[in-house]
Amino acid sequence: MAPNGLRLVPLVSAAELLEEGFALGHCIGRYAPRCCYMSFHVVSARTACGLRLTTALFEVSDGGVALVEHRGAANSVSDRRAQRAIDWLLDEVRAGRVGVNIAALEQARRKRISDAGGEDAATRRLYPLYSSVNREWVFRAYYAPFLAPSKRGLSREAWLDQTGLAAAVESMAGALLRDARKAA
Repeated sequence: MAPNGLRLVPLVSAAELLEEGFALGHCIGRYAPRCCYMSFHVVSARTACGLRLTTALFEVSDGGVALVEHRGAANSVSDRRAQRAIDWLLDEVRAGRVGVNIAALEQARRKRISDAGGEDAATRRLYPLYSSVNREWVFRAYYAPFLAPSKRGLSREAWLDQTGLAAAVESMAGALLRDARKAA
């Protein structure tokens, strides 16, 4: 807990990152592969009762800990209380009062890479075709806010069906494939 009473909660799984992104309406969920297979780590700044204020992305290396990004809801500027808590955490880490075992973090990262099937498989996971969960998240984060209020609660699939876009894309894709086959 930071001296100002905020809780600094490490987010250690892809599910926690996606949940944080949904809750605050920003894109931290897309960093899940980087957090799993690279040297990025995420902390959520929350009030004592659990209200999420901001999300901070750190990169940890032999050179120490660096703050990469710190965002509030909908990518807004960080809450001042949360900024003070994150600044305090960085000061404590840099002063050695809060330990960061870089060797243990690296060992855990290498194990995740090994469990994923090695460096090549882990690299492929860094640049995945979006899964249905990620497509839904992108829709809710980037498209739904601009829809009519009555449509904002729809899932991506329901919206595509209601607008006829799903059928239109399938039709266009079919036509393109037919044209490609004729040209070949």
